[in-house]
Amino acid sequence: MPCETQRNPSQVSPRKPNEPANTYERLQADLTDADSVRAAVQKSGAQAAFLYLAFGLPDHMLSTFQALKDGGIQHVVFLSSFSVPRDGLEAVQPADMIPYVHAQAELSLRKVFAKEQLVAIRPGWFAANVLNFKAGIAARKVKIMKPEWVNDWITNEDMGEVSGTVLVEGQRDGEDVIYLFGPELVSQSSVYHSIGRVLGEEVEVVDVGGDEALQEYINGGVPEPTAKYLIGVIEKSDSNWDDLTRLHAEGVANVQKYTGRPALGFEEWAGRNKSMFT
Repeated sequence: MPCETQRNPSQVSPRKPNEPANTYERLQADLTDADSVRAAVQKSGAQAAFLYLAFGLPDHMLSTFQALKDGGIQHVVFLSSFSVPRDGLEAVQPADMIPYVHAQAELSLRKVFAKEQLVAIRPGWFAANVLNFKAGIAARKVKIMKPEWVNDWITNEDMGEVSGTVLVEGQRDGEDVIYLFGPELVSQSSVYHSIGRVLGEEVEVVDVGGDEALQEYINGGVPEPTAKYLIGVIEKSDSNWDDLTRLHAEGVANVQKYTGRPALGFEEWAGRNKSMFT
């Protein structure tokens, strides 16, 4: 039986429509506690694992990955970031916060598992990041820096389906890195206007300076160091990281390759998840 590990197994994940009861077991594990990870894997008998970054670990998740292997895991799918360079992970500097922490975790993963045993999923900018501005959406007035800033807005559905496929089937064509992107490069202002159309009411987008934008991120639950890093990235360019345009076509094609369908556009995603904005 498949298993889902959580810090608190009493926090029930929503089931899919018509999903039979008791289709999987929940076990307690904490990615910052290697012993709990090892115990959960051994109890479950799992041989494959999907996981994401645990911030703040001094060994960059090395002990977590070792615990997975010691427990019996033979194949890992790790949710990383497209900001990690295709080559030269060792050269990423700590000042590049998001690429750095993901690159270090990938390096740890590769110290424990062989190349054919792992896949790093490298998605673009999450569509769900708009929920950091949920209060503004509710007020129909979103305050952001550089509304013209462009991103791909990859959806959780696409990331989840691709990751699940790879988890079950393993690598295809020897690919240990898979980039994933939403189908269009769309500005921040456009996505909030899309949400307005879904809600049937106009959502105003206000261009604000760095200090106010920083506070909006923090108010939305983004940790201050991450918020400061993001503001710095936005200030530098009209699009998210230089690799976005260069890699976009590859990431969109990968969604089709692993799901058998086109990548989900932002407005369709917003319409499917209207309840998140109300």
